[in-house]
Amino acid sequence: MQTDFETYIIRGIIGYYEYDYSILFEYLDDNVMWYGPNAGDVLIGKQALMDRSLSYTKFAKKKKFVVSNLSSKLIYAREGRYSAVCQFRLFSTDSDGKTKEYNQRIIINGQKLKNSDGEIFWRVPFISVANLNFPKSSSSNNTEISPTEQNTFKILSDSFSDKQVPRLVLPGENHVSIYLKEDMIKYAVGGKSVKCYIYTTDGKTLVVRMLLKDLEAMLPTYYYRCHSSYIVNLRNVQSLSSKGLTLVDGTVIPISVKKYRETKNVIDDWMLMGQ
Repeated sequence: MQTDFETYIIRGIIGYYEYDYSILFEYLDDNVMWYGPNAGDVLIGKQALMDRSLSYTKFAKKKKFVVSNLSSKLIYAREGRYSAVCQFRLFSTDSDGKTKEYNQRIIINGQKLKNSDGEIFWRVPFISVANLNFPKSSSSNNTEISPTEQNTFKILSDSFSDKQVPRLVLPGENHVSIYLKEDMIKYAVGGKSVKCYIYTTDGKTLVVRMLLKDLEAMLPTYYYRCHSSYIVNLRNVQSLSSKGLTLVDGTVIPISVKKYRETKNVIDDWMLMGQ
């Protein structure tokens, strides 16, 4: 059974390829991050994506799209935050009748919020699109081909469906999707660029194509942004001093002088809650 979030995504995808962007634009966050399937194809902000889509429509309506074998999988749901993966077969037919086909995969993160009147609404702050070409071209009349990677996708999706082990879906380099247990992040480092470095509890360093603030929005309450460039897992903090936060493995995470009191209060409150 599909969730409300998945339903909105599916409606938005179908509408997009019919040149109807109303659903997509309705739920986009003003500061949405959109990562396209091509290297360096990044848009920041709802207006930028709207401008791109509306400009594309003026020249592309002679191109027809067919969406086939569309499936969705909710792989993260916690505290009003959701992540879903959609996979579908996409057929693109030009005015000369030539058709290209793709296995398209989209990762979308969303938040379920309430306005001042208590009404529920959705906001989507992050979208990542990946295309994998199929080995054979189709005829323009063939729209009922099962994706060759359907079984692989099903196994991958099912392995992350355990509600007891929440997972994060993060966009890596070269359009790789990273699936990571949410408690595996020891700390993360980022700057103004669309790139973060995640240091995991098992000693790995992962590079993700996200702003630090967007990663922060995905994380549960035991993560804290102690510095403009650092997010730390409070479960790995051993001590706090004027030099910074020292983790159990000896790593020192810097905090600013202005952040010291706030950081101490956050840790004290978190400890009092029995975390």
